Amino acid sequence: RVAHGSIPSGNGGGIYSAGTGSTLTVSNSIFSGNSHNGIYSEGGTLTVSNSTFSGNSILGGYAGAIYKNAGAATVSNSTFSDNSATWIGGAILNSTGTMTVTNSSFSGNSADNGGGICNQNGGTLIVSNCTFLNNSADGGGGIVNVGTLTVRDSTFSGNRASYKGGGI
Repeated sequence: RVAHGSIPSGNGGGIYSAGTGSTLTVSNSIFSGNSHNGIYSEGGTLTVSNSTFSGNSILGGYAGAIYKNAGAATVSNSTFSDNSATWIGGAILNSTGTMTVTNSSFSGNSADNGGGICNQNGGTLIVSNCTFLNNSADGGGGIVNVGTLTVRDSTFSGNRASYKGGGI
């Protein structure tokens, strides 16, 4: 369990992993109440499975639960609820890298853009067998995409956006 981790500024209140050759594997874990991201991962490989992210946040920043900057990431069989970011990626931000998210649920997450997930800077996001319920943002209640997005066999319901893309 990683709970109530905090730093005064920057990223990685729960876990910070960086470096081109770095590998971080998280399974069967709970991330709750962390400030400045549950996980920040840059440049390496991130694998998350069978984990829960709840109530993680960042004020004046990006990605309440997971901030993935470059590199590759796989998220599977995980739950994201009530995470928030002031700017983008209430639960997850994928920036420039490739991320695959399968069999996971996103509910009650919020951000200015991408309440559930934000895929930006030409990143590649593949979403399969996921559920997005009641996430909110100014743009992209469930997902906001500024890259390459593939969505398969997923459900979007009750997501809200102030001005564009309630679901995606």
